[in-house]
Amino acid sequence: MTWRIPAFKIVGETVNNRPRRGPDRGRLEAQVGERNAARKRRRREPTLLQSVQRALTVLEHVAAHPDGLNAKRVARLLGLPLPTTYHLLRTLTHAGWLERAEGTYRIGPSALDFSSSRPRDQDSCTI
Repeated sequence: MTWRIPAFKIVGETVNNRPRRGPDRGRLEAQVGERNAARKRRRREPTLLQSVQRALTVLEHVAAHPDGLNAKRVARLLGLPLPTTYHLLRTLTHAGWLERAEGTYRIGPSALDFSSSRPRDQDSCTI
C-alpha cells in the first residue's frame, strides 16, 4: 500500500494560504467548521424541486379564488417574475389543471377529476 502525503506550499507566513500562527488561525478554523456544519445540514434536508413547489402554489392560489385570477395578479401574490408565472400558468393549462377564459385562470378539469377521485370516507388515499 502506498501512502500519499499532501504537499504543503509554504509562502511567507502562510501554509496553503492559511496563517501558520496568530489570531487569524482560529478564525479560519471556525470558518471551516461552519462550512462543514452547513454541508451536514444540507444533507439532512429533503431534495425539493422549486418548479413543482411553485406550480402547486399557483394551483392553491387559483383554487382559493373561484372567480379566477389573471397572470399579473398571480405573479404579485406569489412574488414571482411575470415571465415565470406565464410559463407556469401555460404549463398547468396545457395539462388541464387550469383553464383560461378571457385572460383569467380557473381550476381546470384535471384538478376537478383529481379531487373527485379521492374516497370521501378516507382521510388519505394511496396513489
